[in-house]
Amino acid sequence: MPPYERPVNTVFQSYALFPHMSVADNVAFGLEMEKKPTSEIRSTVADMLDLVHLSDMGSCRLSQATLRRCAKSRSATALCSSSMSSTPT
Repeated sequence: MPPYERPVNTVFQSYALFPHMSVADNVAFGLEMEKKPTSEIRSTVADMLDLVHLSDMGSCRLSQATLRRCAKSRSATALCSSSMSSTPT
């Protein structure tokens, strides 16, 4: 498979989250861009948020650790074969 066709996600050091969106909306963003069915998006987002213990978070101010978990869960929702992070985990 050529490199430009490989499914890879990147988590930037600034996390690149949308401040006007809730945690769940940020996690769902990539799935919505891939035009996944709404039911699949809801279940995937719920599973990811439960996995990183963010299921009860809204759009309030978040700590750096919470921002990191949100960004990584957004990256992981695409279920790609590899993910890159600019910071160590």
